[in-house]
Amino acid sequence: MHLAEAWAAFWRLSADRPVYIVTIPLPDGSSVTEARHGAIPFLAIDAYCRRFGTEGEAFHDFYALVSAMDQAWLDAAAELRAERR
Repeated sequence: MHLAEAWAAFWRLSADRPVYIVTIPLPDGSSVTEARHGAIPFLAIDAYCRRFGTEGEAFHDFYALVSAMDQAWLDAAAELRAERR
């Protein structure tokens, strides 16, 4: 699989990530509620690979690549949240 295909797959799979609603209490007694995204589930990546016939070592490589992109995205999202506070 080419990197461009993996990049496109990452964005398709991003729609499967869970969203959590988190309420954060503030020192003044008020609170802030925000949405936080979780990692792309393994089962979503597995289903995507089964659909497109990616197996064996190619699956493991794809999983590692998408997981690395996902972690970078999650880290960037956390940094943006921290900057907003």
